[in-house]
Amino acid sequence: MLADDIGRLNAVARTVARAALQRLEHEVLEARDGESAWEILRRHEEVRVIVSDWVMPQGDGLELCRRVRGAGRPDYQYFILVTGRDDSEENRMAAADAGVDDFLTKPLHLSELWMRLRVAEQWVDRFGQVAGLAAAREPADRLRGAGFADPDDERGGLD
Repeated sequence: MLADDIGRLNAVARTVARAALQRLEHEVLEARDGESAWEILRRHEEVRVIVSDWVMPQGDGLELCRRVRGAGRPDYQYFILVTGRDDSEENRMAAADAGVDDFLTKPLHLSELWMRLRVAEQWVDRFGQVAGLAAAREPADRLRGAGFADPDDERGGLD
């Protein structure tokens, strides 16, 4: 998902981001502001990677990230914040406090964004694997809670 306001200054950044997402074979859903980005995310729960501008009308990137994190979805959504603001510690801390995973400054370079998207894919894949392992353990945990033996416990039998 790509959230970035349409403007002459943002046209290059948007084109670079779209190209990087398409190069990695992502379906690109685009939003022009924070509110439309949130509506798209509500309708498309399959979105795993979000590239968002910080400054947008109708809800900035930090607000969008807070909403994503607060939604409580079972699948992780990796959030990359792109900004024309300076790369200060204060800006990075504000982004981290909002739940942002990665932080890029403009002008965007295709190779840098492409690398960050690769990291995002790996993170999302690994998160999915861990979630799958946890889901596989859940039935055993329920049985153990009901007094049945732990299959990993050498004692066996009922507790």
